[in-house]
Amino acid sequence: MEQTADFMKRHEKDMFELLRVLVDMRTGTDNKHGIDAMAAFLAEYLSARGLKTHIVEQQDAGNILVADVPCAEEAPRRILLSGHMDTVFPADSPFHRLSVEGDVARGPGTCDMKGGLVTGIFAMLALLEQGCGASMPMRFLFSPDEEQSSRTMRAFLRKEAARAAFALVFEMAGPDGELVRTRKGKVAFSARIRGRAGHAAFITKGKVSALRDAARKIELLEEMNTENVVGEDSLSVNVGRLEGGLAFNVVPEEARLDVEARCNSLRQRDEVEAKMRSILLTPQVEGTKTVIEREVFSPPLEASATEKLYALAREAAQQAGQSVGEDFRPGCSEASFLAEAGIPVLDGLGPRGGCDHSTREYLLLSSLRERALLSALLLKKAWERGVSGPLRSGA
Repeated sequence: MEQTADFMKRHEKDMFELLRVLVDMRTGTDNKHGIDAMAAFLAEYLSARGLKTHIVEQQDAGNILVADVPCAEEAPRRILLSGHMDTVFPADSPFHRLSVEGDVARGPGTCDMKGGLVTGIFAMLALLEQGCGASMPMRFLFSPDEEQSSRTMRAFLRKEAARAAFALVFEMAGPDGELVRTRKGKVAFSARIRGRAGHAAFITKGKVSALRDAARKIELLEEMNTENVVGEDSLSVNVGRLEGGLAFNVVPEEARLDVEARCNSLRQRDEVEAKMRSILLTPQVEGTKTVIEREVFSPPLEASATEKLYALAREAAQQAGQSVGEDFRPGCSEASFLAEAGIPVLDGLGPRGGCDHSTREYLLLSSLRERALLSALLLKKAWERGVSGPLRSGA
């Protein structure tokens, strides 16, 4: 433990400097140029420090970066570290630089999750310096599009999980250092509703209004919400966008509706999906027709997937003189796709911070060193204890 703690102390300034470089790069999910530039920078940065890097080029998203310790490429089972390079801030956002006041660093992606990338990178480099590159097959996956439901990355994650022993994900910690035990799953639909246009002055009966149909659907969808935000059967449903109509004197012929739900288990997700689909496809105004144009499904992260690693993380925290608790988050992350493959996963190993997805986003700089130490100790402990999920066929 002393050797790892000494590494973190010696490299605390390096952690900050890497954070500054990453935060100052504009990497909104749709900014392929910016994400590709970050992937290229990190490939060079990590290669210079003894890792083997490989960029997986993408046409419709930023590139994916893979970084291995020397023994990882040929290993039958790997340890996966995972984090995303993209942020929610577009290329022209005025919120685009790191600023520091005392222990607080503010900027786009500081806690979500460029700070987490720094944490994971230095945990990996600490173990590499200790000679673990020949015995611990660690692979770091850098994702380009987590903030848009991992549309490109999810298939890549599932493929990597087939040969993984376990995985750590470096989304931000809770405010008191909590680790993420569960996350809700997501069911989302984009639907187009067709009605029949006409002059509004001459239609009093039989009005086939796409917007009227949409309004009735919205009421039914929103009624699915539960009062409680957390708990086994808690459910949040939100219609986030409604568009339609041409003018006040034209019966709306078309409307578009985007809706999502967050739920806690695969069982609940299947039930919610079926009900939402029924509401959307059933005409609420006679003569209308609805087509679902896009579907997005993210699996939940259930507590059973995080149990083994959380127990070891508590041991590692005690060893490091830290304390960790449990966090139960309604938001999604790529930990869920890894857990869906049946491997042990733990999320929330990034630094402490908050106000993500806003121009108030921040992290606590002192927690970079703290979480990198915890992560390195956990990685070694879990590998030595043989934590592993089942090897998937075809891996």
